[in-house]
Amino acid sequence: MSTFKNLQDDTLDLCQELQGRTDFTLTRIKRLINQGYYDFVRKTRILKDYDDITTVANQTSYDLSDQDIEVLSVKYVSDSGSLLLKPYPGGWSNIPTATTYGTPEFYWYKNINTRSGGKIGTEPTINTSDNTLRIWVSKMFDSELSANDDVPELKLEYHDALVYYATWRLYAIYGHLNEAWSSKTLTFKNLYDGIIKDYLGLEKPMYDIRDFDSRRKFEVG
Repeated sequence: MSTFKNLQDDTLDLCQELQGRTDFTLTRIKRLINQGYYDFVRKTRILKDYDDITTVANQTSYDLSDQDIEVLSVKYVSDSGSLLLKPYPGGWSNIPTATTYGTPEFYWYKNINTRSGGKIGTEPTINTSDNTLRIWVSKMFDSELSANDDVPELKLEYHDALVYYATWRLYAIYGHLNEAWSSKTLTFKNLYDGIIKDYLGLEKPMYDIRDFDSRRKFEVG
């Protein structure tokens, strides 16, 4: 397990040549580690979870969490059973102008992970209340690393990515002052990018989208 303090120390170890500079601060290192955390989770879609939304009869759309990055699958659960919905062909911009109501067959979403707030809806629009839309999503982490004993919501094997990101960015800041530092910018950026490529290339789902019996936060990989 790597704590936030461990990640800071590892970054300092890789940047010893920069430590004499007055603007090389722990505050900057902390900020860059969190930027790497955000960048890694967003690019890999590594954190996945589900949200339950209670339906309201004839309501055309519902709010998505501002932590959601991408909708992976949607299931409609009612007293009659459950139905795995299909993405609407062409997305939300293609849904019919005239609203129809009934048992849903498709889902659509828009503006996910934006300041304006994401929305999700179905086609047809659900015409009954108190049923459930269960939405599997890739999501952002719950909170940034702050306390020294905070731990990233990632498997240990991916913690180095945050260190490589911060180290790459630090050498990039000062690379114009020293050719060796400029070279290290590329070295650590390649190490960071390599972890992302390895994850995306090896990604294998550890869950079945038909199995919604237990709620848990988890990773894929």
